[in-house]
Amino acid sequence: MMKKLSQARVATFALLGVTVVWGSTFIVIKDSIVRQPEADFLATRFSIAAILLICARPQALRAISKQTLLRGILLGGALGGGYLAQTFGLRTASAAVSGFITGLFVVFTPIIGGWILKRPVGRWPWIAVVFATIGLALLSLKGWSIGGGEGTAMAIELL
Repeated sequence: MMKKLSQARVATFALLGVTVVWGSTFIVIKDSIVRQPEADFLATRFSIAAILLICARPQALRAISKQTLLRGILLGGALGGGYLAQTFGLRTASAAVSGFITGLFVVFTPIIGGWILKRPVGRWPWIAVVFATIGLALLSLKGWSIGGGEGTAMAIELL
């Protein structure tokens, strides 16, 4: 007889699956940019994604206002710049280091959010950031040197 999984356990397995897929993309992208220029790779990747989304929900295009379109263009440009920086950085940085740098931006989100919203960040988010950073470093890094790829990705993603 099969036991039913709790929602918490399903959510944990789903989060683990997403993490594995996310982490493996750095290896796939690093291998892909050997065969195709970075900008071409990203254009292909996101064009396929856009086509699939339009096929799945074509009616969503009618709901886009001019204001939403303008904001989407601005935010898409910023996101595209970040993806370009990350992908160019993969030329010289390892997939693990690129994943570490990208993971840091996720980890630091509560701190950055508090700074942008001008709200104090409590003790527990700071503690979580420290532990998450240590954990990411232990999982990803084999040393503490920063090369051209890492520096470029960090500098441009911070902009």
